[in-house]
Amino acid sequence: MARQKAEESPADKDHRYPGKIVLFTGGLTFLGTMVSAVAVVVAAVINAPDTVRDVLGDNVVVTHTVTATATVTPSGTASPGEADSFPHGAEVALSTRKALTRVGCGETGFNRTEGYWNDRSDLIGGAVNPAPGIGCDVMDGKSASGTLDFLVPNGATEFTAEVGIDRESPNTSPQVEFSVLGLDGQVLAKQAATYTTSATVTARISGTPRITLKILVLKSDGTSMDNSFRVAWISPRFKLGT
Repeated sequence: MARQKAEESPADKDHRYPGKIVLFTGGLTFLGTMVSAVAVVVAAVINAPDTVRDVLGDNVVVTHTVTATATVTPSGTASPGEADSFPHGAEVALSTRKALTRVGCGETGFNRTEGYWNDRSDLIGGAVNPAPGIGCDVMDGKSASGTLDFLVPNGATEFTAEVGIDRESPNTSPQVEFSVLGLDGQVLAKQAATYTTSATVTARISGTPRITLKILVLKSDGTSMDNSFRVAWISPRFKLGT
């Protein structure tokens, strides 16, 4: 028996060891992966503990020994694209950067020069001083239109804004309709304004997830680069819990 073991061929030895080699290699691979994962977590905790806390939630505890622990409490899931919630009774001001989509003011169906929406202070009819809002310059088309879409914050019950035409506009002839539309295109509120007369647009928006602010030129003697006018939504805002 001893002689037979001593004369064991190299092929027999190779046959006995592959399983051990594979197991050893697999163990090293798993260990390397775990070390890499721990290194990433440690680096994140060291370099940005506040970010780790934001990601894991309020229950996270980042200790001085470079460890991070968290407890997870089941909760409801928010719908994709859901707007932020705000305190009861708050007012949430709107701006172009909060708009989901923007269609510049111009004539539909033509190779038009669009007036792009921007945030600026304007002096509309009946006002004493300029006030901040959202507006765009209408430079062509007697029936130009333009829109902005916004998500409605949770708990918002009303949208309101002063609307009109900037008194510094070269063209003083237009009459413009300002309307608030629901998700299905339903008109929630609308008002007309002119160069000399502004209006207040107020829409009840309870249960409406998204609204569109639209302007439509009803009448104008004509527009051009030198005879344009600027429409404005002054202090557009959501009211919550009213």
